[in-house]
Amino acid sequence: MLLVKTEVKNSPIAGVGLFAAEEINKGDIVWQYSPNTCLLFTNHQFQSLLNSFHKTERQLIEYYLTYGYYQEIVQSLVCCLDNGRYVNHSEQPTLSTPKDMPANMAWQYSIALRDIQKGEELTENYTTYDSCDWLDAICHSYQVYHFPKIDLF
Repeated sequence: MLLVKTEVKNSPIAGVGLFAAEEINKGDIVWQYSPNTCLLFTNHQFQSLLNSFHKTERQLIEYYLTYGYYQEIVQSLVCCLDNGRYVNHSEQPTLSTPKDMPANMAWQYSIALRDIQKGEELTENYTTYDSCDWLDAICHSYQVYHFPKIDLF
């Protein structure tokens, strides 16, 4: 769940993005995992979901694939249900997981890497996300862009 004020606006990076609606200090926690605002899908659960959908529901599957990311520590696709899903990629990100926290906890947080001004886009470096063969294969079959593979096919 987002812990700072944000707004979704058109992004010069891609489509829409998430922007700070207040100043954020370096080290502030911007996002924290919460079961109230995130869904976790294991491979088995996501395969069950795929097998239960009618072809008219393809957009929902594409949504989960586009806005989700794989987290190895919980072996799941993480799908944000709040506006955190609109964080775009940047090689010079404003957000990242904390480096001073154990991995089993760090995945649950996104912190400001530097002071962020009101109106500035919040970004992460997608190439730091965990990769997953089963998820990459599903994305390829649906022809959906997925992380951390920046190139599409």
